[in-house]
Amino acid sequence: MKKLILKASSYNYFILTYVATLIFSFHYYFITYINSSYLSKFIGSENTGALYALGSVLNIILFFNFSKILKRFGNYRTMLFFIVVQVLCLSLISFSTSIPLLVVGFILHHAVNPLLVVGLDLFLEHISKTENVGTTRGIFLTIIALTAVISPFLVGSLLNEQSYQMIYMISLSFILIFFFVIYHYFKNYKDIEYKTSSGLAITEHFIKNKSVRQIFITNLMLQIFYSWMIIYIPIYLNQYIGFTWKEIGLIISVSILPFVLFEIPLGKLADKKIGEKEILVLGFLIMISSLFIIGQIDEKNIILWMILLTLARSGASFVEVASETYFFKQITETDEELGEFWRIANPIGFIIGTLIGTVALIILPYQYIFFVLALILIVGLTYALKIKDTR
Repeated sequence: MKKLILKASSYNYFILTYVATLIFSFHYYFITYINSSYLSKFIGSENTGALYALGSVLNIILFFNFSKILKRFGNYRTMLFFIVVQVLCLSLISFSTSIPLLVVGFILHHAVNPLLVVGLDLFLEHISKTENVGTTRGIFLTIIALTAVISPFLVGSLLNEQSYQMIYMISLSFILIFFFVIYHYFKNYKDIEYKTSSGLAITEHFIKNKSVRQIFITNLMLQIFYSWMIIYIPIYLNQYIGFTWKEIGLIISVSILPFVLFEIPLGKLADKKIGEKEILVLGFLIMISSLFIIGQIDEKNIILWMILLTLARSGASFVEVASETYFFKQITETDEELGEFWRIANPIGFIIGTLIGTVALIILPYQYIFFVLALILIVGLTYALKIKDTR
């Protein structure tokens, strides 16, 4: 009977974690693709990237101290605190008429979101130790991917030039519901033993491991690509090409489908048929080719843009699954520090991507900055060609 009760309890926590993930993902993706356009109205599109860079710097600082925070306060209380911070940030973004307050709200919002994802990841990790880890994480990632597909379409249907605040208020509603779920249903969460490592120790461990270093650079190039897709593509489609937000929402939703359709089959292919190297190289070639075409297109054709961005993100899905698979094959349980370092590729990518993007916008017409991104990704391709395949 005790085993049945424990099994039922574990099952309930799986469901609750998935529900919490679904709610949080809607909060995140409801505003991800409109943030840059909204901010550009106040500070200009050429300055928007700097706010993402500042938020990413703060995120890295918080991340390197996150284990200490968890060790002192536990994941449950830490999650509640950062959710409250998010509520305050979204309130500032939604209602503040002061540009400095709006800027502070966005920087904190961008810095805190990844920590909440880590917190959800820890909840899932804790309850899935004796279960099928691949299946549970597959569901976790699929939930996130599905909300990434659905949200832009919904936002596009609701958004016009006067309704940005409404979208932020909907996102705020989701984060309030998220707080309620965490507060009421995760009170009895038992923390694991958190290990603390200095940023210097993690970096030294990373530098010594050649295979991990090479695959990390390919992942870093991918994160730079993501930063431009999130910041610069929506602005370009709206303010330069002239698409409505309804059209942009549809384009983005369709273009994200490859992450739902391809990643699981590609992961199995990397394990059983071909190695990760071939998938990585093909992914980078697809992204680079797509970006060179995007840099030459200024036509307002919704089908054409769906095809181009779907191709670009198809290549990204190849690189994402292959880099993750390769990385986690290279490390063991004793390499926990390297696992932590892997997570900061996203904020580092945003810092590099936004700094390059800001300079590119000063020098080049908006359309040509996508040539710059294509050239950056060639670096990722060269490192993909260098890795020693696992098959």
